[in-house]
Amino acid sequence: MKFAVCTNGDNNLRIWSLTREDEKYNVSHSDEITCFVITVDSLFVITGSRDMSLKVWQATGGKLAQVLVGHTDAVTCVAVPVTNKNQVISGSKDCNLIVWDLHTGEELHTLAGHLAQVTCVKISADGTTAVSASDDKTLIVWETKRGLALTSLQLHVPFTRFDISIECSRILMSNQSERQRKTSCENLVCRAPKAMTKLTTVLVLVLFGVLTAASPFGLQKANIGEEYGFEIVADFDKKAVSDDKKNTYVSDIRIGTVKVLSSTQLDITFEKKNYDVVTRYAYKGRGAELSELLFFNGKMYTFDDKTGIISDITNHQLVPWVILGDGAGNETNGFKCEWATIKDDHIYVGSVGVENYDDDDKLENRNNFFVKKVSKTGEVIHENWYDIYDRIRNTLGMPFPGFIVHEAVMWSPINKKWIFLPRKCSEKSYVKADVDATGCNKMIITSEDFSTIEYLDIQATPLQKERGFSSFKFVPDSQESMIVGLTTVENGKTINTAIIGLDLQGKILYPETKIFNDKYEGVAFLKHFDPKNIQMPNLN
Repeated sequence: MKFAVCTNGDNNLRIWSLTREDEKYNVSHSDEITCFVITVDSLFVITGSRDMSLKVWQATGGKLAQVLVGHTDAVTCVAVPVTNKNQVISGSKDCNLIVWDLHTGEELHTLAGHLAQVTCVKISADGTTAVSASDDKTLIVWETKRGLALTSLQLHVPFTRFDISIECSRILMSNQSERQRKTSCENLVCRAPKAMTKLTTVLVLVLFGVLTAASPFGLQKANIGEEYGFEIVADFDKKAVSDDKKNTYVSDIRIGTVKVLSSTQLDITFEKKNYDVVTRYAYKGRGAELSELLFFNGKMYTFDDKTGIISDITNHQLVPWVILGDGAGNETNGFKCEWATIKDDHIYVGSVGVENYDDDDKLENRNNFFVKKVSKTGEVIHENWYDIYDRIRNTLGMPFPGFIVHEAVMWSPINKKWIFLPRKCSEKSYVKADVDATGCNKMIITSEDFSTIEYLDIQATPLQKERGFSSFKFVPDSQESMIVGLTTVENGKTINTAIIGLDLQGKILYPETKIFNDKYEGVAFLKHFDPKNIQMPNLN
């Protein structure tokens, strides 16, 4: 049966039968209907509304068949495939798209990648590939079966319209010029003079999920499909004491792989194998409590937060390189190493950046505010960063006695920014009995000289409120825009580690996922890595 469907901009939609004059129906939402589509078999009409829902109506009879609820703002667009009769996809002002099962109403996937409202969505004939546009001036190609972003195109001006070939191998799109945006009215093509209606049109080929021809405005590239090996290292605290070797302390290293699925999505896996690293160096019976990993000057270094020793990892041994004294370097105990990064051909090693308190919660010293600057040949400069740390916590509205515990800090030479992912943060005073139950879910970005300090919330709820970041690194070849980080929880008997993927806007590239019921506090990418031929270090 043939139908005509229309809405006049309110919350009502009319359905007319083109073969029977007496068959016409009126359907409605509680707020304005913003979009609608008819399935190819003419069995259903699907409407989207400002009331944040979609409704599925039987075209014959106008009976409500399903209500699709999942968006958190107005629905802006909807599309259905030609051959897959069970699928519908919608976009919203909440910046997300949702893939639905048309008949059960089940939400199959939420597609998160845009930074502003989704304005348009198209889907291939078989429903396997979708393309969305947004006010953030990006176009994203999605694989709907797994809910993955395959690639994206970034323009410097808004899209006016786009369409795709039925197999989604070609995308035809138009954009407005700067002159048009300044002088045009809402319906530019219909109302503007002919000279003003010229649109820049770009044909883009989509093959194997990768845009193969860039527009004049530049392709937002990601190293799609590349895999990068990394290591993580453990801080077992008192459990680092060897059970079978006297005066020996043991840590554990595990190997994983990061695969770049798209510019907005990573995949992370771990090998089943692991290997130990050992040392005989200790302070008051504690050793091999390793808090960071860093590849520097051709070697993989690790940092002991009890002894203050920077060690080169060689044949399962922690070979001492530099010993960092606490405070200004004139203390007898080791520096509490917690983070390390490379800047200007030096290693910068930092501590937690909070006041040190005794067992009665009385201020003891401010040694944790020092940062050690280590040259390639091992010379150490001791820098007091108290003013920097203090300025950061003041900016975040956590002035002393409030605190921010730092265990994950990186310098980004490409962005010329310092990036901080705190372990803990609070407006309240530092109390040892309570601090383990405190976490943090923020990213801090500062200028090189710390004159500008900005911060944002990570765009996901933490797995556990006590968790915070213990280490992170930039994914290679990502222009230092993709991050892989470790988060840890250490609260009484609860100790675990999770891994997460982020970008510099705090958007999630890989969901925070628990990996081990132990504490791993350092991560570093391997310089030479073959994912098809992973070999563990020589045990001899």
